[in-house]
Amino acid sequence: MLYYYIKFNSAKSQPITQEVPMRKITFVLLMVFMAMSMVVSFPGISFAAFSISVTPYQGGYDLRYERVSLHTGRINREVTVRVTSDIGKQYRVIQTILDPLTNAQGKILPSGSFVVYGLRGSNRSGTLSVETERPVGFGREYLYTSGVNGASDSFVLVYGIVPDQDFESGSYRGRMAFTLEPVDSAQAPVNVYLTILAEVEAQPLFEVVTPNLSKEIVLCPDRQEPGSNMVVFKIKGGLGRQFRIQQVVTEQPLSLEGGFLDWAAIKFAGRDNQKGAVINRETPLSLRQEVIYESSSSGEADTFAVDYGLNDISAKKAGKYRTSIKYLLDVPGSELKLIDSVTLIVDNPRVLELLVTPEAGGVIRFTGVRPSQSVKGSEVVIAVRSNTGRQYQVTQRMLSDMVNTNGDILSSRFLKIREEGMDTKGILKFPSAVPLAAGEISLFVSDPLGSGDKFKVIYELTPSLDIKAGDYSAKIVYSILEL
Repeated sequence: MLYYYIKFNSAKSQPITQEVPMRKITFVLLMVFMAMSMVVSFPGISFAAFSISVTPYQGGYDLRYERVSLHTGRINREVTVRVTSDIGKQYRVIQTILDPLTNAQGKILPSGSFVVYGLRGSNRSGTLSVETERPVGFGREYLYTSGVNGASDSFVLVYGIVPDQDFESGSYRGRMAFTLEPVDSAQAPVNVYLTILAEVEAQPLFEVVTPNLSKEIVLCPDRQEPGSNMVVFKIKGGLGRQFRIQQVVTEQPLSLEGGFLDWAAIKFAGRDNQKGAVINRETPLSLRQEVIYESSSSGEADTFAVDYGLNDISAKKAGKYRTSIKYLLDVPGSELKLIDSVTLIVDNPRVLELLVTPEAGGVIRFTGVRPSQSVKGSEVVIAVRSNTGRQYQVTQRMLSDMVNTNGDILSSRFLKIREEGMDTKGILKFPSAVPLAAGEISLFVSDPLGSGDKFKVIYELTPSLDIKAGDYSAKIVYSILEL
């Protein structure tokens, strides 16, 4: 077979026709094809596959967290890691934080709030090293190791931000690297990078409310106003795990004069919880760290109150006693963190008073007196309430003569006075009967501490033929005076 082509003679402008054998053209084409085949298949110039890619499930090419807050709770984002390798060697995938999540003010998200774990079963072969959740650290962290043959694989990582009460609002930005690194191979490592973006809205996890928003609890034994003795805890939720609230008292309640109030004087108990558990038994205040609340397993939103009250402190010295109570957040595996603190004040007012029984209107009486009858008596019990810490005395003063309804006066020589103790701590002035003197006389002197006390005063009428029959009475007044 012949191939014809036309060549023009430039001088005569006449075409010249020449014949080229088809065998020659076929040979040239065959040589070109063989050369191209050698370029494609020659091992010395082939390229090995060894690459890695990271693809967030949401957020395009970045790992994005929108509106992170205690209210929204924990937010998770998935990242798919794909490795392509045909080098026939084992390899590893390593994670490194290059820039921690930081806002414009230079505030870094609290340690432990950015976590990662591998989704179990998402890899076809090899070993995931992060099947258990862990905080994202700053060093090189091994995420995955392939099998010995280094087969291509993919796996899913879950990165979470766990809101913390120490979060500050702002736009946070960070960056991390994923390194594909061969084991026992000269193949160069491969790096890819992922940007992390988070919009944080800081919100308190807890709100501690005290009466009048004063951060003070005032306890008074004689005028406690409703609601003035309780602390209300409002838990917003969002912690995502179980936690406890501990109560810590900084010191024993102390007055301005330097006196301590007994621990047993103050008690507390929790109530009105909905989801978690509170300390619902009355418990004396102490220096022990007391768990006053334990949340549900997921740390759900809740509300509860703690009531503080007083036992009998009438015998305690008057004064204002103060201490501070701290409430601490206790999350397993984390350090205790301060939620809030309040001041506890016990206002024990000054008391110095007499209680006379029976209350006879300041009058002592002898009824149905007859000249020949046996000794007749009239008794009063005097109790003293005192917390001043100062010694005192009790006195009496007769304001009138002892007279009957006819106006007949009973001579004082027929009247005697004596006293009896009733677990009395002070000094009785008349432990045995003596004639009752007119005017003001001292009946009792307290112990040096001015303790409250109690004693009995007995008035005796000695019979005599000189006494006229009738009902006799006299006005008398009892007084108490600090020494």
